[in-house]
Amino acid sequence: MSFHEKSNLAVLVILSIVFGGYFAFVFPRFAGSDDVPSSGAIWGLMFVLTLLPLVLSVAVMTILAVFSPKEAGPGDERDRTIEMRADARGGFVLMVGMIGLMLLLVRDTEPFWLANTLLVYVAAAELAKGLSRAIAYRRG
Repeated sequence: MSFHEKSNLAVLVILSIVFGGYFAFVFPRFAGSDDVPSSGAIWGLMFVLTLLPLVLSVAVMTILAVFSPKEAGPGDERDRTIEMRADARGGFVLMVGMIGLMLLLVRDTEPFWLANTLLVYVAAAELAKGLSRAIAYRRG
């Protein structure tokens, strides 16, 4: 398994754990409830949920690079092609999500649910990118 494939799988696991844990906690707790967190709490949650996967990914990639320094360089043509196609697929998922978010804006939805909808689609786009890369590395 190449360095790029290992790092992709690590990021997929990190994103799945962080966002999966967050949504497993938030949605059952606040679904159908009028008692949602304030805007300040939403900003704090979004900051942590943006920063945590980033810090964990950098730590894991640093560890992977230490154990295989020769492979940690820039990717070849195949890696760039895989990345380009994965970005396109992730962008499509994000675009569909933004259309859904605009529909919620028209319905005058609570800011808490708007922020979480945005977070769902951003996480889905990143997971789509990662899964696309993983499939491409395995299939060739």
